[in-house]
Amino acid sequence: KTHPHYIRCINPNPVKTPGMFDRDRVVQQLKCGGAIEAVRVSRAGYPQRFLYADFRKRYRLLLPGATATGEGGMSPLNDRDATKRILEITQADPEKFQLGNTKAFFRKAQVDLLEVHRAEACGKYAVRMQKIGKGWIQRRRFSRMKAASKVVQVHLRVLIFRERFRVELRKVKAAILQAEARQALAQLRYSARLRLEHGALTLGSCARRCLSFAPYARRRSAVIKIQCGCRVRAARLELKDRKIKMKEVGHLQDAKKDLEARLQEMQQRLPQEQADR
Repeated sequence: KTHPHYIRCINPNPVKTPGMFDRDRVVQQLKCGGAIEAVRVSRAGYPQRFLYADFRKRYRLLLPGATATGEGGMSPLNDRDATKRILEITQADPEKFQLGNTKAFFRKAQVDLLEVHRAEACGKYAVRMQKIGKGWIQRRRFSRMKAASKVVQVHLRVLIFRERFRVELRKVKAAILQAEARQALAQLRYSARLRLEHGALTLGSCARRCLSFAPYARRRSAVIKIQCGCRVRAARLELKDRKIKMKEVGHLQDAKKDLEARLQEMQQRLPQEQADR
């Protein structure tokens, strides 16, 4: 089995210049070559032929969803019935197609109309898919923006809370400083009062002590004078005794010196006497 192909060469202009198209000459060549007659014959018949399975596969987008997949859980339509259903939906002209046992035959205009409907269906489903995709993208973006906004809100609330906390902390610190200042002033006043009271008490006690100490001082000075007189008298007696004893000691020392001188003299004489004997 062969599949012959024919190539017809058309001369666009007699001068062989690029970009120049002679319409009458081209039409004349097509008429002489039989191309126009072949096109007329082809358009008079059914040049487009599809197997029912191929037709259904290509134009199944024109079927409603339930009919294409089966209604109520029933089995889907067979290929021939699906082809008839597609042609009914597209309101095809009965004179422009014929249905055979295994194939469907179409004129060129009908196939063009089916292609238009298919392009519209593809555009509709493409728009639907884009809508679903864009909706998913926008929902995802919205969820991310919502999560980001929550994070931003949390950070803003934290910053606001921190600022409020700082303000309250300043107030508390100011109150603490005021309390400490008041405490310091109260302590100073209390200490000054205590010093004044202590000074007054000290002066009073000193005055009372001085008043009570004058007779005591007089009595004490009198007692000290008496003690001094007694001690002077005792010291004089003791000095007198010591002088007497010193005199006696002086006499004893003189006697001791005389004895020592005599002993030394006798010791010097002793060797001479022994030598004389």
